Amino acid sequence: MTETLPQAVWIESSGHAAAAMLDVGAHLAVFDGHFPGTPIVPGVAQVDWAMALAPQRLPVPPRERFLRLEVLKFQAIIRPGTQVRLDLAWEPARQALAFRLSSAAGAHASGRIIFRSEHG
Repeated sequence: MTETLPQAVWIESSGHAAAAMLDVGAHLAVFDGHFPGTPIVPGVAQVDWAMALAPQRLPVPPRERFLRLEVLKFQAIIRPGTQVRLDLAWEPARQALAFRLSSAAGAHASGRIIFRSEHG
């Protein structure tokens, strides 16, 4: 069975912030066909990882309330076998989840996921 999320080991967690180390193994489904011979993690998968893992530690809204992405940046590719740090920060007043992916090689991606409020 192919997994969709990398193995996450939570290393920090507080009310509105959390961090995890992600083990990006070659067995992950994101590498299927992306790209043969030179596999990389697609940007959409990186955003999905933040959205999927955040509810494990932070009081974020459900995916159905996703509104938009802001300040999305992809700085460097992520290859299989990389250990990546995922930093998350929940801003309840803005209904915003900030995320950053980095490794020993430097920054890989960052951005903000904005959710609709409960009432609209």
